Amino acid sequence: MKLTEKHWSAARQLLPQNAEALLLNGQFKPWFLPGDKLVFVKESWEKKQKISRYMLVDCETGLQSELFDHRKLRLRLGRIGKAPGEGKPLELTPLCVEPDGAVQFLLPDGEQYRFDGARLQRMRKAPPAGASLSPDRRYAINVRRHNLHLYDMENGLSSRITKDGREHNGYGERIEGDTFFIRHRLEGHTEPAGVDWSPDSRHFLTYRIDEREVRPLHLVQSVPAQGMRPVLHEYRYALPGEPEPQCSLYVGSAETGAVRAVQCPPAECAFLPPTSSGYGMLCWSQEGKSAAFCRMGRDHLSAEIMLIDPETGAVTPLFTESAEGFLFFDFHRFAASHQDRRDSLPPFMMLSDSLHSLFFLSERDGFMHIYRYDTQNPGQYTQLTQGEFTVCQLLYLDAGAGRLYFTACGREINTRPYQRYLYSVDVHSGEVTLLSREKGDHCIFFSPDGRWYTDTVSACDEPQSTALCRTSDAGDGQPVPLCACDDSRLVRAGMTYPIFFTEKGADGTTDITGVLIMPSRFDAGKKYPVVDYYYGGNQTVNQPNTFWDYLHTGFVASLSQLQCACVIIDGRGTPLRGRAYHQHCLRNMGDCAGLADHAAVIRRLCEKYSFMDGNRVGVWGHSGGGFGTLHCMTKEPGLYKVGVASGGNHYQEMYNADWSERFMAGFDAQKLSEQSAGPLVKNLEGKLLLIHGELDDNVHPANTMRVVDELIRADKDFDMLIIPNRHHQLRDMPYYQRRVLEYLALNLHALPKK
Repeated sequence: MKLTEKHWSAARQLLPQNAEALLLNGQFKPWFLPGDKLVFVKESWEKKQKISRYMLVDCETGLQSELFDHRKLRLRLGRIGKAPGEGKPLELTPLCVEPDGAVQFLLPDGEQYRFDGARLQRMRKAPPAGASLSPDRRYAINVRRHNLHLYDMENGLSSRITKDGREHNGYGERIEGDTFFIRHRLEGHTEPAGVDWSPDSRHFLTYRIDEREVRPLHLVQSVPAQGMRPVLHEYRYALPGEPEPQCSLYVGSAETGAVRAVQCPPAECAFLPPTSSGYGMLCWSQEGKSAAFCRMGRDHLSAEIMLIDPETGAVTPLFTESAEGFLFFDFHRFAASHQDRRDSLPPFMMLSDSLHSLFFLSERDGFMHIYRYDTQNPGQYTQLTQGEFTVCQLLYLDAGAGRLYFTACGREINTRPYQRYLYSVDVHSGEVTLLSREKGDHCIFFSPDGRWYTDTVSACDEPQSTALCRTSDAGDGQPVPLCACDDSRLVRAGMTYPIFFTEKGADGTTDITGVLIMPSRFDAGKKYPVVDYYYGGNQTVNQPNTFWDYLHTGFVASLSQLQCACVIIDGRGTPLRGRAYHQHCLRNMGDCAGLADHAAVIRRLCEKYSFMDGNRVGVWGHSGGGFGTLHCMTKEPGLYKVGVASGGNHYQEMYNADWSERFMAGFDAQKLSEQSAGPLVKNLEGKLLLIHGELDDNVHPANTMRVVDELIRADKDFDMLIIPNRHHQLRDMPYYQRRVLEYLALNLHALPKK
C-alpha cells in the first residue's frame, strides 16, 4: 500500500504530545486542603485554545468554583516576572484557602505567595536549591560540598549539620548510576537532598553514600555547546559483579541539627538510594515515633526488616524475608499508571505505633498480599489478604478505625488482569471490602485525614472520569462527579481505540493478554502489516491499562494511521499475575519477558484474523524494549521481518548491576552472557535499525556499539542512528519519532504480502 501525506499527517497528529493537545482532562491530580476542601485543574476549550483553571471543591456539598481569578493572577505574576509563557498554563501548588477566600500557594521555584483577588503578596522565599522540605515547611535540608545543611525557614538561620562528607562519600547525594545523572549535570538540574522526613517534621532519615570503590564509565560528547573539542564525561556506575554503592543510614533531629548513625550495616544500592520513594525500602510510622527499614540483599534472595528508634539510631530486627527465586518489592512502583501524578509513590509497607503493627507486602504464598507484623513481638504476624490476586498499592491506614485501604488487581471475576480496584481490610479480622463500583482501572488519592478520596476510572479503551467519594460511605454513598475526559477532538482526528484480547501462550495452556490496535479506516478485505510494540524488562507490564497510557505507549496510535495493526503483549516473566507467572524469567532474562509467548500469540492472531499479515510483522521498543527487539529479530527471524531497537541494554554484563543481577539469583558471568543477543546476530534476516543517544547515562552506548561490532563480524546489513547530546529519554524528540515511524511503516509495507 502506498502511504500518502494524508496518512503521515494523521500519524503526526496522534503522536503523544500532539494527542495531549487535543485532549481535555486526560490526567487528574488533587490537592486536599484544610477545611474539607479540594483543588484540581479542569481544562476546557475557549475557541481553539485549551484553558486550564484551578477549581475549588467543597467536599461536604460538592459545589465547585474557581479558586481565583486566573486572568488577574496571571497579570500580577507577570508584573514580578513569575508568569508562565504565552499559552502555557499556570503551575502552582495550592496550600490553603483562608476564611476570606484568599489563597496561599507555591510556585514551581518554591516561593510561597498569597493572593486575595487583587493583591499578590510573597509570604516566604524559595528554599535553597535542591532542598528537601519538612512536611510543615519550617525546615529545609540541602547538600553543599557533600554535606547536609539545615535551614530554619522561619528565622532564616542555617547550619552545616555534617562535616566529614567527601567526594563519592557524601551525605544525601544522588547515586551516579541512576538515570540522567550526566544529563542533569549538563542542564544544571539539582535533585532534592536524599532526606525522608517524619510526619511531625521533628526527625529525618538520610544516608551517606560510598561510591569510592565503584568503577567509572565515560561518555563522549561529540557536539558540545561550545568549542570543537569533544568533551569526556565520567560517572560512577556499577556493572554486574562489581562493587556497588554502599548507603549507610543516619537519623537527624530538625530541632537540634544532631545527626547520628543508624545501627545497621550499609545497604547496597546500585540505582536508587534508601530515601527514594521509588526504592520504597524506608517508611516512618504514622505517628513519627519510629521508622522501618527493609535492607535488601544484593542477590535479592533475602531482606532484613528492622525498626529504627529516631531518638537513638538503635534498630530492632523484626523479621527476615526470603525466597528461592527472587524477592520483588517493586509493585508499588510498577503497578502505577502514567496518570498517577503523585509527589511520591505509595509505599509497600506501613507502620503504626498505636497499632504496634507493620503492614508489609509479600509474595510468599504465590501472590502479593498484606501481612500484619506485631512490632512488640518480632516474628509474629497475621496474613490479612489471601487468594489468587495481587495487592498493588497500600494507600491509607486508618489506625483508629482499624482499616487499611489498598488497591488490588485480579480479584474480581470478568475484569482485566491489571486493572486496580479499591478495597479496605479490617486489620483485626482480615475482612476485605470492595469499594470500587465501576469496571476499569481505579487511580485513588486519599485526603490526609482519610475522610475523602478521589477515584479516577479509566481503561485503555475508555477515557477517564473522576469523582469525589466519602470514605465512611464504604461504597454505598453517591460519588460527586468532578470532571471527565473529553476525547471528541481525538475522535475527529481518527483515533483508533485498543481491543483487549486473551490468547494461549507458547505452552498452549497459559492465558496471555494484550491489546490489538486496528488500522484506521479499516477495510476487512485488505491485509495489514503487524507491529509488536515490545518491552523486554521483567519488572513491569507493558500493555496500557488506562486511556492516558494508551496515548503514550509505543506510538501505536500513530502507527494505526499508517495502516498497521499493532499489538502490545505481556508474556510470562512479567509481574502482577502471581509469582509463578513472574518467575518464568528466573535465570531466563534472554526470553525478554515472554518472547516465546509474543511469537505464539501473534501467530494465533494472524491465523484467527485474515486482515493480519503474518508475513509482514515488525517489532520495536526502547531500553528493555530495544533489548527485546534484537532478541525477536534473531530468535524468531521467520516471524519478525523489521525491527527498531532503541537504547537497548543488549548486554546484561554491560548494564546496571541491580537490574541485571536481581532476576538471575545473583551474579554469574556465564549465565549473564547467555542472556545477551550479540552472539545471535548471525541469525538476523530482516531489516534492523539501531538507535542510541550518545549521552545515554542509563544504558551506555557501548551496548549498541558491541552489537554493531557483532553485526559487522557476521557480515550483516543494518541501519543505525546515533543522536548527539541525547540521553536515555528519546520518545519526546520529533526527529526520533519520525524515524521510528518511517522505518517500520515503509519497510513493512514494502514487503510482499502473504
